Formats: sequence, C-alpha cells, structure tokens
Amino acid sequence: MVQSVQPIPAEPSQASYQRLQENLGLVSTEPELLEAFAAAPWLLPPNCSGLPYIGVHNFDALLELRAGPAGGYDKAIAILPFSANAAEQAQNAIYTLVKFAGVRNYMMWTWTPEDLAACDALNLPCADGMPHLLHPPGWGDTILLAMWLKPVLTLRAVKRGVAVMISDTDVAYTRKPIIDVLLRMANGSHADAAFQGERPVNTGLFAVPPTPRGEAFAQFWVNTKDRRLNETVRSTDQVAISFDGDAGLGGFGWCDSANSCYNERKKNSSIPLIRTFPSWNAAYDYDNCRLGFDESPMIVDVCSPTVMFIHPICTKTKKLVLSRQRMWFLDEGCVPANITAGTLARCKPLQWRQPHVEARVYDCAPRTLEQLMPSYVGLPELVQYRAGNLTVALAEAAAAKPQR
Repeated sequence: MVQSVQPIPAEPSQASYQRLQENLGLVSTEPELLEAFAAAPWLLPPNCSGLPYIGVHNFDALLELRAGPAGGYDKAIAILPFSANAAEQAQNAIYTLVKFAGVRNYMMWTWTPEDLAACDALNLPCADGMPHLLHPPGWGDTILLAMWLKPVLTLRAVKRGVAVMISDTDVAYTRKPIIDVLLRMANGSHADAAFQGERPVNTGLFAVPPTPRGEAFAQFWVNTKDRRLNETVRSTDQVAISFDGDAGLGGFGWCDSANSCYNERKKNSSIPLIRTFPSWNAAYDYDNCRLGFDESPMIVDVCSPTVMFIHPICTKTKKLVLSRQRMWFLDEGCVPANITAGTLARCKPLQWRQPHVEARVYDCAPRTLEQLMPSYVGLPELVQYRAGNLTVALAEAAAAKPQR
C-alpha cells in the first residue's frame, strides 16, 4: 500500500507575518502565533517576551528549559553555535532542523557579548558560553576557543542526564528525525557516540548519550586540552579527538558499522566506542570535497536514508553548496533588524515567493524511525552506500536474510 505524503506545513505563513507587521501585539493575544513561527522565530518581534526562554542565558537553566525526549531518552538537546557573522547560515540550519527534522528541543551557544545580543534579537534560545571557555577571551583565536566548547558543553549536559547532539550551522537537515537516528545509531551499534566520518571524524555533527561511557568519552575529550590547547600547541577540537583517542592510553576506540562496533566491544567492554557514519555525499562520491567544488554537481536524493543532512566541508562557500543542492530555503534580501549588536539579517522563507521550493523534501514518503534504522545499524555487511542503489541494496539484503 502506498503511503500518502504529508502536506507541506503552511506555517510560518506570509499571511501570519503580514498580520504581525500590522499589529505586533498579536503575539500576546494570539499565543498560537508563537508556535506558527517555531521554525523562524526571528520573524517575530525582536526579543519577543512571549517566548519562555527569552532572557535565559545560563547554560544549565536553558538546558533544563529546552531539553525534551528523543532517542529513547527523557531529555535530549541539539546545541548549535551562533555568531552574528553567520546569522543567515544559522537561520537556514534552524529552519530545516525544526521544519524538516522536527526538532524543537534545541539551543544555541555564543562566545561574545555581541553575539549573545544578536542571538537574543533573533528570538533564538541562547546560552552564554563565555563562562565555560577553556581560556579567557583574548587568549588566542576566538573561534578556536569557541569550538572547544563542543566537548565542554557536551560533558556538562551528559553529566546532567541529557543526551546531546552538537551541530555546526553550515548544516541543512532533511526529513529524518536526526537526534533520534544518531542516538539510536550509537546505542544500536554498541557504541557510546556517533560522529560524522572524515579522516576519522568531523566534529560538525555528532551525538553522545548520557551513559557512563558516554560521559567518560566526553571527559577524555575535554582533558585533551592539556596537550592540545596550551601556550605552545593550539589545535582544534577536531584534531584533538582525531589523534588523541588511543584506547591504550585510556581514551576510546573507533568503529564504522554496527558489526565492527560489536566486535570492538567484545574485545573491551569498558572503553568508550565512537561509531562513525558516512557523510551526506557518500552515496554519490566518497571524496568529501568533490560535490562541494563541482559547479554542476549531482543533486543528492534527500529522500534516501543515507542523506540525513547536507554538510559542506572543504569550502568556505557553504551557502553556495547548499543552494546547488537545493537545500537553502531562505529568500534573498533578508530584512535588516537594527539591534544593539549592529544590523542583523532576518530572513524570510523562500517558500513565500516560490511555493513549491520545499516540495522535494516533503515529497519523500514518510518513514517511521523503525523503518529508517536498519539503514544505519542493520545488515551492515550488505548495505551498500552507492549512488541511487541503496533501496535496492536493502531489498536484496532483506531477501537474502535467512527466514525464521
């Protein structure tokens, strides 16, 4: 039986936005408008008091307020960095995360007072990361210090019993329940974290469950700062995890499938295991950079289980790659918003001008989590990440599996 395709959500709608422009007070008299703009809260009045998280900047307090169930855990959170310099990019990430991946339990972190003010003005849930920096502001490269907050905030959250997904904002999400998938991928693979693979990992997208071994891994990662972030060595968080994870030194182990993770777990039941998963382009080209550089690239199938997200690497032209893959959903000419942090873009959905632009995402037949997970943790030896043939490979593998 063919499943019916779910309709494209009408909200946030242009009609609702126009009503707000005519009467900003509607956010008080019609609280359902807050829900209507969940995927684009920056289009609500700046510093909208109707949002319960506005003004809550303490990381622990905001975590408690925003965490929700996902991946089999009562509390889970997606955490993304926010910089005013990349505000449009952040808006595209949030728009796709909420509208397509269905994630409402997210928060941002900032690392300067200016970024915190800008994040607030866009009505995003913003934690002040400055108290958690491993070195004082001005010690070195600001972005380097900011990205080291990934392991720091991960550890802080899992210690509080909250499962964590960390994502950069140069990511656009497809119609997959991303937090659920990554957490279940880790647990279903006998692993303690799930990371996007890239020689060996990319810290731009990963998830860690709040388990004893998950916490041990996060603590080890933070502790690498002593070797990797000091007066003589200033490595990135990604370099630290990639080269300092020697299990023989009390670190962690690597695996890249449910089968390999299971074999590693049998060898050692105590060390944390990091499960890597293929990047968005793996079904089309295992060169992580080629699709980003190609001016006329193959357009990936966002309905495929292998394409959970689009995450351009090897390039600074992130928006261009996302646009070429038809995963940039904000219109040009974003409306400036004058705030204390300067002029900041507030972007409208491209859908308002091009009504069918999101159809390629919503035309995917809905899949339950149970239908998706075999692609990530089941039949590991037979699933082939090859262009256009994943569904066929899964069907062949299922047919070849002995019947009970």
